[in-house]
Amino acid sequence: EVFVLQAYLRHGVTIADGDCIIDAGSNIGLFTVFANRVARNLRIFSFEPNPTVFQCLQANAAAWGTHTKCFPCGLSSEEKTADMTFFEGFSLLSGFYADEGTEREVVKNYVLNQQADEGERARLSADIDRLLEDRFQKRTVTARLRTLSGVIADEHITSVDLLKVNVEKSELDVLRGLASGDWAKIRQLVIEVDLKENLDPITTLLKQQGYDTFVEQDPLLR
Repeated sequence: EVFVLQAYLRHGVTIADGDCIIDAGSNIGLFTVFANRVARNLRIFSFEPNPTVFQCLQANAAAWGTHTKCFPCGLSSEEKTADMTFFEGFSLLSGFYADEGTEREVVKNYVLNQQADEGERARLSADIDRLLEDRFQKRTVTARLRTLSGVIADEHITSVDLLKVNVEKSELDVLRGLASGDWAKIRQLVIEVDLKENLDPITTLLKQQGYDTFVEQDPLLR
């Protein structure tokens, strides 16, 4: 998704030398690594509220980033703390709205959609169920949440060349944390929308702020 398909650089989105990037939902920092291989002298602000995963993010940022600042918190519509569901065997699907049954089905469909043969799909289905049985053991982590506008003010950010949002169903919350005066500072956005009911509110909000929008769905996630 990040390195081969380059999902964050489609449809005219660019990363250039010296850009300022906000990475909301960094996980272990693979997008931070990728961006620093695409361009030089980037200023990156990476956010990851999961304390276990955050350690990996810091290590990757230190190894690959030039001017990367990592924040052990998430972004939302207001400053607060909230409980986060953490799946140790599938950390990328952890989140504030995570549901074990739903996330398990997402992973299962992702694998099955790669198989054209119906017989192979049926055979794999039981194997996937067994494989995923232990992967979604969950625990609860209390995390701090900040608003994007609060961060922009505290860090004296005057312009954002790319806002990348991949926060497992919290994407609308992140955008609602932007004050009206800060939208003009953001040149490009790439947002993974995990809930269908969030798609229209997000695209409507972006169009109201003057952005051109393009929506596509990964066929493997149908």
